[in-house]
Amino acid sequence: MGEYEEVYKKINSKIADLIFISNGVADYVMDIYRGKEFNFSKHYAIMPDMHKYLIYQRNIQSTKDIKKLIGKNNCFISDIVLGFELLIVKRKTDILKLILALICIYKSYEYEEYMQDYAKQLIDLIQEIMFCGEIHKIYIQMKEYNIEIPMDERGSDDATTRFSIIFTASNDDIYLLRIDLPHKGEEKFHLNLQEYINGKLLATGYPLDDDIKNNEKLRDLLGNKFDEIFFRNEGHIWFKADFENKLEKMNIGQETKKELLMLFKYRCHYPIVFNVNDENKYVEFLEEMKEYLVSFDLEGSIIKSYDKNTKNIEEEVIKIRIIQMYINKLMEGMEKSTNTTVNGNKYIWELFKGLGLNKRIDEEVFMTYSLSECWKYVDEYIF
Repeated sequence: MGEYEEVYKKINSKIADLIFISNGVADYVMDIYRGKEFNFSKHYAIMPDMHKYLIYQRNIQSTKDIKKLIGKNNCFISDIVLGFELLIVKRKTDILKLILALICIYKSYEYEEYMQDYAKQLIDLIQEIMFCGEIHKIYIQMKEYNIEIPMDERGSDDATTRFSIIFTASNDDIYLLRIDLPHKGEEKFHLNLQEYINGKLLATGYPLDDDIKNNEKLRDLLGNKFDEIFFRNEGHIWFKADFENKLEKMNIGQETKKELLMLFKYRCHYPIVFNVNDENKYVEFLEEMKEYLVSFDLEGSIIKSYDKNTKNIEEEVIKIRIIQMYINKLMEGMEKSTNTTVNGNKYIWELFKGLGLNKRIDEEVFMTYSLSECWKYVDEYIF
């Protein structure tokens, strides 16, 4: 039982640390908004599902008979699921680290007020869409941003996108969040949201608050057709995928279509800062944010980039979807046969085949590995 006993000890130690960190981040965020801005409908806790999940996993591990002899490559399906879910917890922790990077700027007296304001605004925007989500990859643009090029001449090749963050929302939808400096057509410091639909990245809008004002407005515009182009999730009204195409096909008046399209276009390039246009300050702020993120331990999540990364991002999203389907299949298998011993190598090999990674490793050799050796390959090639 040697290696498994050590693993469970480490897991329990990490669980205690993560619960502490999760609570600490929530306390900091709540402190930022204390006073007239405090709103109990907002997601200050950010990752409450991780908190509950960790306690649940600790209870499982404390009751599980880990002294039972586990064969060289045999295990329960639940062991494989646990392995993947622990990696999911790691990705949830990366969201907390992203928020912590911004808290470091907001809470430090070293920074001027405008830097703290930018940090607070980004905390507010990010925590709402990443509530109970996961970060898969953060592409950090290392190429220098040439502020000498006029705004109306800057394009996507001029390194205006400083961060590209692939994340999963709480409903398992996958999005790309881009943090952009001013460029042609969008001469403001702003966010972009995109989804990978039918082989390409399509723009989507930053969600609306699911409040009385927005509901009344959309009900007046759409009547009972709301669900054709919007959906609700965790206190927000989200734009459905391929929104423009769906809107165009709707049987509603042209003026209504124009108004909804204007709303969508505005939310597609959502301002981080309002009524200010100082590029030097924006660049300075993002450089500080980058320094904190790089200094934090986001192993496997951060990719330093010198290009647009569109192809890499598209491939990453495809991979994430395959992994999600695989984990869902495992969960179904676990529900049907929780006490059945299985060949763990065989189950993990199926995922490698699905991702096209089976050409890198000899199948016969892989089948001889211990479960812990298999996980090394999962960590190296998949996450």
